[in-house]
Parts: sequence; structure tokens; C-alpha cells
Amino acid sequence: MTTDEFRGKLSTTAKSRFKKNPHLRIQVASRTFDFIKNERLRILLSRDYKTAKMCLRNTLWKPAIILYASLIEAILIENTGKGSFATALEGALKDGVVSETEFHQIHIVRDSRNFVHLHKELSVEGKGVINDYWAKTLSDICESLINRLRNAKKL
Repeated sequence: MTTDEFRGKLSTTAKSRFKKNPHLRIQVASRTFDFIKNERLRILLSRDYKTAKMCLRNTLWKPAIILYASLIEAILIENTGKGSFATALEGALKDGVVSETEFHQIHIVRDSRNFVHLHKELSVEGKGVINDYWAKTLSDICESLINRLRNAKKL
């Protein structure tokens, strides 16, 4: 657990780095979810995105997979206006938001959040899903999706 004093020191350090290099702020802010209209959802996406990145860096595959699947689901539902992950994924494929390869990869781990239940992970379905490959694959898909939707908004 970090103290308020430590957080303040980090903030001061970041501010001084931004002053020295103004382009750094653009790089840091490049993962904002400004293409999402719902402000409350943007805050949650940003929070979970940071946490997912931290999990990936620290080889915490299961929470990374669950968080990236959740991020992808929320982004697709918001972008397509569909009510469920499955229908949003179908709509994203139809609209060209995700490639066919991404569609199949996402579909395979669409239910990955269910692996929060340990018995589900022990089942045949859970074999081979909780690993670095799927965590990194979902991370890459999430990054690609964010970039595509942010660039589409700028057009």
C-alpha cells in the first residue's frame, strides 16, 4: 500500500518530466478512451487498463486475461451498441472493427472471465487458456482495438 506522501512525490516527478519533455504527455495520454462517450465508463476503462498492464508486466496471466477480456467486451458493446459480448463481437466483425482472426481469438476466450471460478479453470475448457500466450494475445487485440477506434474518431 502506498502512502499519500509517496503518491505526491510520484506526481511531482511526473510533472517535472512533462515540463522537460512536452511530447511525453502525449505519449502517456495516448491510451485515453476518448472515443467512448460514456464518461463514467471511460474512467473504469482507464482504471482497468492500467491494472491489466500491471498484471501483464508482473506475469499475472489470469487477472490480465480477465481484465483484457472485460475491456474488449466493454469497448465492443459501447462501439456497436449491442447488449451482449457475443452480439457486440459479431457486430464488430461485420463492421470491420475486428479482423476475422481477432474475432476467432476473442471468441475462444470470450468466456475467460468465467475462469475466475476455479472449478471452471480445472475443467477441460480451462486447459490451455490461462497462460502468457492468451494474456499477451488479448493485450495485443485490446491495443489494436483502442488504436483503431481512436484513429477512426479523429477522421
